[in-house]
Amino acid sequence: MQHERSGDVVLVSRRNSWQAYYYWLDDALAPAFARTVDIHQKPGYDPVELHFDPATRSIPLNATLVRGSHGAPPHDEDQRGVLLSSEAGVFPSATTADFDVCTIVLRQFGI
Repeated sequence: MQHERSGDVVLVSRRNSWQAYYYWLDDALAPAFARTVDIHQKPGYDPVELHFDPATRSIPLNATLVRGSHGAPPHDEDQRGVLLSSEAGVFPSATTADFDVCTIVLRQFGI
C-alpha cells in the first residue's frame, strides 16, 4: 500500500469481522478507558462505543455486538459509500478512493 498515511503494518479485516483491541483475558483486568468513550487512550476507533448503555453510563465489553466489517474494502459494488454534490465536476469520473475524499472536500471549500 503506497500512501503517505499508511503504516508499516496494515491489517484488513475479513468480511463480517473486525479486530477488537481487547488485549486482556479477564474483563476484571480491563483498563478504565475500555468502558468509556476515550479517543485519546484507546488504540483506535472502538465500534462497541455505539452500544453505550445510558443506564450504566458505560460501554459493554462485548465485541460480538459489532456486526459487519468496519473499514474493510467493499466486497460488492453496492457496499461502496456515496458522495453527492450539487456542483457539477466535483468528483472525478473514475471510482474515488476513500483517501481522496479529504482532498475533494477541501478543494470544494477552496482550501
